[in-house]
Parts: sequence; C-alpha cells; structure tokens
Amino acid sequence: MPTAIQQIICPSAEELLLKLGRTNSLWGETQQFWAFRGHSDDSYKLIPNALRDSPKATLGYTFAPKEGIQPTNQDQIDAEFQRLHEFHWSIDAQGLHVPGDSNLLRTPKGWLDLKNKIENHGWPVDELLPLLALAQHYEVPTRLLDWSDKPLVAAYFAAKKAAIEVSKEATENRSSFMSVWALNLDWIMRKAFPSDSKGKMAVYVVSAPRATNPNLHAQGGIFTTGILTKDELHNGVTIEPVDAIVEKRWNSLRCNDPVMGHFTLPCSEARKLLRLLNREGINAATIYPGYKGVAEALAERKLWDIRERTTYWINPK
Repeated sequence: MPTAIQQIICPSAEELLLKLGRTNSLWGETQQFWAFRGHSDDSYKLIPNALRDSPKATLGYTFAPKEGIQPTNQDQIDAEFQRLHEFHWSIDAQGLHVPGDSNLLRTPKGWLDLKNKIENHGWPVDELLPLLALAQHYEVPTRLLDWSDKPLVAAYFAAKKAAIEVSKEATENRSSFMSVWALNLDWIMRKAFPSDSKGKMAVYVVSAPRATNPNLHAQGGIFTTGILTKDELHNGVTIEPVDAIVEKRWNSLRCNDPVMGHFTLPCSEARKLLRLLNREGINAATIYPGYKGVAEALAERKLWDIRERTTYWINPK
C-alpha cells in the first residue's frame, strides 16, 4: 500500500550512507530537489524551536520577553516579531550585513507597516524571510525549521551529537536510534502548496542568501516554515510536525509515490558514522569553513570508533 513516508531502517553506518546515496529509488530522477534533516534522537519532532515547549523558547530579549508557546497565534506572532526586531537592530549595530535590508526596516513606521501587513495577510511576511533565515541559522528561536540540500551534512549533524551523547553514556530519556529525514521539495512547491484555501499546504520553503554566510553555503542550508493566515491569528496555537502536515496533504491529493523518507540508525553506530563521513569529506572543517572548523575537526576525531592516520607524515604502528 502506498505511503507518504518511506520508513528505511539501517542496521549499520555503512547501510545508512548507501541508502542516502544518489541511487536510492526514493529520489526518482534526481536527488537535487530533496532536503534533509538529521536528528541525534529519533524521538525529536519536526517542529521549529519557537513552537517547542521543552525546552521553552525565549521570545524577545529585553522589552517584555515571553517564554514558551503563547495563548493565541497573535500572541505568538507578536513575541516572535519582537525578538526578530531586536535581532535586526543588534546585528546592524555591530556593522554586520542585514539580509533583505531596506529603508522599510530602518524606521519605526516601517516595522509598524509590517505589523499591519501581518494582520491583513498572515505570518510570516515575505519581507522578513531572509532575516528570519539568518536568525534561525544562528540559533535564534523562530518558526523556521533547518534542512540541508546535502544528505551527508544532515547525517553529520545527527552523528556528531549522538556520538557525544554515546561517549558520555548520556542515554537516559532518549531514543536508542538517530535519524535522517528527507523531504521532496519539488512536491511541496509544485503540487502540494498551490491549493485552495481549505486544503492549503501549511509548509513553505525558504532560502537565505549564501553569498555572505560561508557556513550556510557549506551546509547547504534551506528552511521550511508553517504559514498562518489572517483568519487564524486569534485561534489557539496549533502545533503539528512537518511529517504530519505532509501526510495529510499527501492523502488529500491521493498521491502514489512517497514524498518523505525516514532513515533510522542505532545510536551505537554514531561514532563509526562520524568517522566514515570524514572519509566522504564531511567534518567540522567542511561544515564550518575556517580555522575554528579545522580545530574542531581534529578534536572530533576523539569521538570516532577507531583511530585513523591524520596525514601521510605519520608512520602507522
């Protein structure tokens, strides 16, 4: 029976790398239009940080900051909007580039106009999407969810954190599996999203400028976000993981082919996976270009399952 989400259980790190390769039939003709997200704990839901209640997100820094999920969508949007506003002024005060910068963001009236647009059209508004993406990339809680267009990068993020937890034996209250999720962006943008108001696909794909952000470029960063219409502003906050939203839309469209993949791997394989990813050229040095990334890549070798030579100058023993 056809399903929206193909479940792929991988018993070993080698099997996961094989399944994430270009020959997997799940991708169809091309892997190019898929996005990937790694979780060190498979119980972790596909929900953005701003809409998580454990741990509670801090929304807003100084002026009436809020914590956790708010009573209504309007309250939630106001809190997210306030935090983004403060983030904008703070990065600009440091002389840093503001993506999507314009005079609209440089006057009180401009931000008031954006608030009015939210009330008339919903949230988020297009003018703020590049800034939202930058904030999300630097761990400011937003309603954006991080993905990568590179499957091995997603595997790296899952493996790194899982390897740390395994090495510390921090396995209490967590799944014994890590995971990588795959999402068909072509289906999201061309088939599921353009729909009538009653069956609207509440997942929107967002990209951010990579030219001024080497880390985002190296990581193949891309984002999805939920969309709220103006009619939903005064409703209570409803939280649905991306996979649940996708499955509903997939069923309503009566599709045949899977549009998501859910790859799982035992956490006991995380240290080996981290080492094998290094052989594929995926490590902290390539994920975080620069001196700091190189130093971190050397340090993370201690997480590997076995030692390997670092250069040809070292004689093996």
